[in-house]
Amino acid sequence: MQEYLNAKRVGLVSKENRRRMLVVLFNFTKAQGWLRSNQETAADALGTYKIKQRNVEIYTLAEIGRLLNAADLDFVPYLALIAFGGVRREELHKGLSWHAINFDRGTIMSRPPSPRRHESERSSCLRICCSGSNCIA
Repeated sequence: MQEYLNAKRVGLVSKENRRRMLVVLFNFTKAQGWLRSNQETAADALGTYKIKQRNVEIYTLAEIGRLLNAADLDFVPYLALIAFGGVRREELHKGLSWHAINFDRGTIMSRPPSPRRHESERSSCLRICCSGSNCIA
């Protein structure tokens, strides 16, 4: 299993998430009686992946201005929504549409991506971002 996880071309967070899912799967099989509760499994032997905590970078307005000026015109809305609208990159990648943006109220309604939620629960959950005047401009 360690070879399988190490061969994946993903980041450490994704590898750790997959490792945890394997451990949960094997613990579930033990709880169901499909494996003996005292039986050692390959998942038990997996070590955790050490994920380095990083500080969040906050860009100054001047840095954002330079970034927006250097960006292609079709990429500017993407950057503006992230920088000024409070929208997460993952939300944009999942497909935020223009009808989710209410320019009159200054809000953006988004369904946050969450792999831990069942699809039926996810559809009822909305995240509202208040977009500032910088984002609308």
